[in-house]
Amino acid sequence: MGLDYKSYEVLVSQSFPLDPRPQSIVKRSGDCHGIDAMDLMRDFPVGTPWNQVPTEALDLNCYSLSFFSDEGFSYYLPSFLLRSLLNNEVYQFTVFSLAPEAPLEQRHKSRLSRLSALQAKCVMMLLDDSENEKGYRHSLDVKYFWNDLSGIL
Repeated sequence: MGLDYKSYEVLVSQSFPLDPRPQSIVKRSGDCHGIDAMDLMRDFPVGTPWNQVPTEALDLNCYSLSFFSDEGFSYYLPSFLLRSLLNNEVYQFTVFSLAPEAPLEQRHKSRLSRLSALQAKCVMMLLDDSENEKGYRHSLDVKYFWNDLSGIL
């Protein structure tokens, strides 16, 4: 059955504020592993609310969520969460950004732990859906991290 888009959209919209908007959304260009920081800044202009990012920008940049700055990642994550339910490629890269197969590195944990318990619950719902509906399997490290962060345990 999967996540119901409308219900999930309401939860995500209530969980992720529109302000404050980040001033910088990309890592230093040397940290982007060939991802063009200028493309990201063009497609995610400073000041654009996360709920107004065009679907074309999300589709075109579906692989780049992990290359956003910590502030940009936290702010635009809800755009990717919602688009994930409608575009399988965005879904795959978003899940990968949230649930790497290797044990979570401290840097990754630090970035993700910026999210509130309610925001983490939105992530857990997508990861649970990816296991139940898409057949993905996430490591126990990933599951424990998100369960702890969302207060589900």
